[in-house]
Amino acid sequence: MNLPITTSTDPRHVLVTVDKSTCTVGEKVTGEIQARDYNGNDKMYGGDYFRARLMRNNSNVQDGIYVDILDHANGKYTWSTVMPWPGLCKLDVELVHPSEAVVDLALRTNSRSADIVRFLGTYPSGSKVECDVHLSDSVSDVCEFSNPHVGASWQCRKLINETCPTNLVWSKRITIPSRFPARKELYNTKINREMPIQSQFIFASKQTDNSSPDRPPCKKLIRRASSNLPSGYYLDGKWKFLRCNMAYHNLTNAMDCLANRTIYLIGDSTMRQWYSYLVAEMKLTDTGPDNSVAWSQPRKGRHDKNNITIYYKAHGLPLHNPGPPGSKPYIVDTLDGMPSSGIRFKRLMTFLPSEWYLYRFDQIMREMFADISYVTFIDTWEITTIRTQEDIHSQEIIAEFLSLLLSYLC
Repeated sequence: MNLPITTSTDPRHVLVTVDKSTCTVGEKVTGEIQARDYNGNDKMYGGDYFRARLMRNNSNVQDGIYVDILDHANGKYTWSTVMPWPGLCKLDVELVHPSEAVVDLALRTNSRSADIVRFLGTYPSGSKVECDVHLSDSVSDVCEFSNPHVGASWQCRKLINETCPTNLVWSKRITIPSRFPARKELYNTKINREMPIQSQFIFASKQTDNSSPDRPPCKKLIRRASSNLPSGYYLDGKWKFLRCNMAYHNLTNAMDCLANRTIYLIGDSTMRQWYSYLVAEMKLTDTGPDNSVAWSQPRKGRHDKNNITIYYKAHGLPLHNPGPPGSKPYIVDTLDGMPSSGIRFKRLMTFLPSEWYLYRFDQIMREMFADISYVTFIDTWEITTIRTQEDIHSQEIIAEFLSLLLSYLC
């Protein structure tokens, strides 16, 4: 039964408090968020998805730090972060989705028949057919294009009186116009979706001890430390690590870092952007199929003098629940046979259609690989939380991402 919207979280009534309005640089700062409904009553259950960041006040650039939020499942939430700079700072909190919307999203995406996107496959004959991860759940006659070795499932509808082809020419994604469930009142950008809460201010004084903390090089910090600390923050428009010392703050020394290395960039259009940026900055020789066909065409960048090879390859056919966990054995088995190799995951970024979808997948991936020592996650999530933008391919922050990658590699 659908509850009335008045029982859901109302951002106008949400209360954000700060435990201490003054602190010193380096001190942990904390506070509370109390969710309330449209009648002003305290909510007695959690599940709301809030986003928070601490920003330098009156800064000419977006200097800020990520704020962690802990859900106590009773309508109360604890926020926490570390104060990285002196002066007046502003705590920005947004209600991205009320808990009722999160439940709605979860119920929909847990279903294998979720109609957020559909896929059309093209057979060598030119025939276009419906494809999906588990199409056999709803269609009796399918052609298999799955790859059990990597835990990937992909099926397409079998045409009547035709045998299944040995390969699939192309899979085209069709986005369903309505990206959210039927209860549209829970996703209103003027009422309860990505709505700001009244800001709070904190003043920080300088430390008496100005010595820099001793941090290990990022390369040695292969796994994320078991800490609630954010991974870093922006100062004067530049990303600064909190957990380790960045060896590369720009790409000027990329040649030294990547000499005698082979790098494989596997992913979506943002990984293709990383590849193109590195090729341009390092003046690599770029080879591959005609780019005009699709951005997903494989590419190879080569620098003979420094023996650098960078490959780009798009990820495979779309993964959908419960697809992602199946890829872990393949990645782990492959790397066990390559002891000098490692995986650096670019974490997801905070973009539409719903940040919650991405946050959920990000947490699943981190949990899956938590016990694998040579897997590192690059915290692009925190960077895009601070540097909010609508352009998923923004050139503004790509150098930051690649500086993080180089710092973990070299």
